Amino acid sequence: MTAVTVFDAYGTLFDPHGLTERLETAFPGRGRAISVSWRHAQLRYTWLRSLMGRWAPFDVVTADALRWACDVHGVDPDDEMIDAMMEAYRSLPAYPDVGPALEALPGPLAILSNGSHPMLQAACNAAGISDQIQVVLSSDHVSVYKPDPRIYRLVPDRFGVTADEVRFVSGNGWDCAGAAAVGFDVIHVSRGSEPPERLGAGSPPTIVDLRDLV
Repeated sequence: MTAVTVFDAYGTLFDPHGLTERLETAFPGRGRAISVSWRHAQLRYTWLRSLMGRWAPFDVVTADALRWACDVHGVDPDDEMIDAMMEAYRSLPAYPDVGPALEALPGPLAILSNGSHPMLQAACNAAGISDQIQVVLSSDHVSVYKPDPRIYRLVPDRFGVTADEVRFVSGNGWDCAGAAAVGFDVIHVSRGSEPPERLGAGSPPTIVDLRDLV
């Protein structure tokens, strides 16, 4: 029985490629490629920092990943441009299905994300979903990133429920595998065309629109 529904943030509620047009304006012909490299580096840096025991807040990781992506594609942004992109990242667009789905779902609803708490709260405010999300849980609370089990355990600890009473929804296959490994009831919302991860957790039920949760 589901006691709480928990959402990942980036790639699930908020589009991590929502700044592609701004990148294209700054670097014509390279915006999409930089955005893809930025996202890949962002994820890779969270995993590497967790493995190395060198945690840093998600905004620091994200800015470092952007600089790396720019290096890869041979562009040299100044500090002002990096700061502007990081400020814009705090108001990434939500996917179109997010608002209607959250309005229709019974609570409690929560976010569990690698994002820092101020970033997540700002994104919720910008998307107009703060009233629907009762609790925001962040890597800030445990100084480690997904898919480390410690971050997923924030949910049952916060709500006083067992792992199998948590319905966890993510657009990231690796995140689904991490949540399944701690016993959550996992649903994958497909935001792209990637196949399920082969991490021994099986393939969770997949939807293409968050409104299907209702």
